Amino acid sequence: MRKHLPQLCLWFVSCLAGVLPAAAAVAQPAEIIAVFDIDKLDTPIDDATITRLNNYMYGRLAFAGFKLTPQSQVRDRVVQLKAESHQDCYDQSCQIELGKAVAAHKSLSSRLVKIGDSCSLQSQIYDLRTETTERGAEAKGPCTEKGIAASIDRVVAIFKGEVVTSTGPISGGRVETGQGFDRGADIVNVPTDETGFLVINSTPTGATVFINGKEVGQTPQQLEYPVGRYVVVAEFGRLYHPARQEVSLTRKGARVTLDLKQAFGSAKITSSPSGAEVWLDGERVGNTPHIIPQKVSGTYQLRLQLADYLPIEAELVINDGKVSTHHGELVANWGKISIKSTPPGATVYLDDVLVPNAQTPCVLDRVKPGLHIIRFDLPGHGERSEKTDVVRGKTASVSTELQPMLGLLVVTSSYADGSKCEGDLKIDGQLVGQTPWLGDVLAAPHTVEVQCPKGKGKQQVVVTHNSRSDVNIKIEKGVGEWVLIPGGSFNMGSNNGESDEKPVHRVTVRTFEMTKTQVTVEQYKACVDAGACTAPDSGGSCNWGQSDRGKHPINCVDWHQAQAYAKWAGGRLPTEAEWEYAARSGGRDWKYPWGNENATCERAVMDDGSGNGCGRGNT
Repeated sequence: MRKHLPQLCLWFVSCLAGVLPAAAAVAQPAEIIAVFDIDKLDTPIDDATITRLNNYMYGRLAFAGFKLTPQSQVRDRVVQLKAESHQDCYDQSCQIELGKAVAAHKSLSSRLVKIGDSCSLQSQIYDLRTETTERGAEAKGPCTEKGIAASIDRVVAIFKGEVVTSTGPISGGRVETGQGFDRGADIVNVPTDETGFLVINSTPTGATVFINGKEVGQTPQQLEYPVGRYVVVAEFGRLYHPARQEVSLTRKGARVTLDLKQAFGSAKITSSPSGAEVWLDGERVGNTPHIIPQKVSGTYQLRLQLADYLPIEAELVINDGKVSTHHGELVANWGKISIKSTPPGATVYLDDVLVPNAQTPCVLDRVKPGLHIIRFDLPGHGERSEKTDVVRGKTASVSTELQPMLGLLVVTSSYADGSKCEGDLKIDGQLVGQTPWLGDVLAAPHTVEVQCPKGKGKQQVVVTHNSRSDVNIKIEKGVGEWVLIPGGSFNMGSNNGESDEKPVHRVTVRTFEMTKTQVTVEQYKACVDAGACTAPDSGGSCNWGQSDRGKHPINCVDWHQAQAYAKWAGGRLPTEAEWEYAARSGGRDWKYPWGNENATCERAVMDDGSGNGCGRGNT
């Protein structure tokens, strides 16, 4: 039983803006066209979006085969005119002047007009020689970037026409390939009850199918139609060329396979040095080395830019199914500045920005060409600024003499009890004399150190310009309490002792001071931390390195280490006579400091025969 189908009446299809014009009305690709940016008028399109759309329209026109003046030339002329007249170049008279200035035969101007919720893209090609409008085109769509881009595609199609693609294999019916991209929208078939199946496939599958200008779905399709003439078109987005076949459908049916050719290629973009930003038609797409796996075929404006290098601009041509390569050799865009000052050591500022870790003399690398200001800052000296002009690839030289600013510094020193002392004076690590002292120094912060016989002291002092600064350094006794030992005479040595103690002889010593207690581990460690002493031996019976022996006497030091500590502490080692005189409690004729009683573990650290020794802490 024959399936009853609604009869297809005569199809009356209105021509839309996207229908191709006659060949005679199409702009000739051989003629040079100056493309002006789209005038967005009052549409809600931001500047960044309109820039991308302008670049997209330029690329689509180039891909369609039009010969265009470089986009940068037209834009540079517009910028120059705006700087001179403070006006944009959207009116026809201005565009005629600029079009002729860039040696174009024709100009293309466009504007966006908001109508309700839609945007109308209105474009016209103007013949600059006859000063007449040659052709106009309009396309409407949503006021979005994607919608306006689709309108640009339709306008370009009106001006140029679309590419005719090859046909695929068919079976049943008769297939004809037309030379113009006619979608068959104006085909009128004679009404009939006879039908046939139209089986449609595509490569790749999933393409959108149009039959006589009407969308019917996506491949694969199996459709029953009245016998007659049909134009089958398949589209698969912008990355494939549309394919078209004309079919004379009979009752036997027809099988159509449309092969959509790639409308894209790929690109590999490199630079030396690598890491440059890659911009295509005003949009950043990555950094070199950069691979673009799929890009609609056409000509794109390529820009490579990297800080401190001159940018590179070129055209990147993407061809169907091919890999385009581009390598850019970036040219360094910097110079150097050699900077010196008298005296040296000044901090350097470049254009009022501190240069990290830069002190005179120094060389600043990678400085942009042009005029720069170098500022010198050295404590205690007046600031100076010098100008220099940096030329790409060359080294500029800057030097200056910094004038000192002085102040009067007066230094005295005393112990904690208020008693004055004289000692070696160092200012910023340099020995300048002894306290009391006064002299002119740079107006700046200084470190003042004084070493008196019983200790040392240190203090930070800020000296101001043309002013007097007084400072009294407090001396801290670094080795504990000192004991005054009046001088006198005594019998030194022992006739009952070792050979080097014999014979007993009379010795006279002068008055001197000696620390009341032995130097402790903590006190010696302070000297090591200050860098004036070296660490003694450790382990075994040595107190150094034992966490619980900070208050114990330091041992395991040699004569040189003891001498270094005494010097650091502001004293000296006692002579053999001074030591024996002090140990005999001022030269008394005693065997021990406490008298002639035998030594015990309560009075001394000694060997008690146990093998471990005895006395306070067995130190």
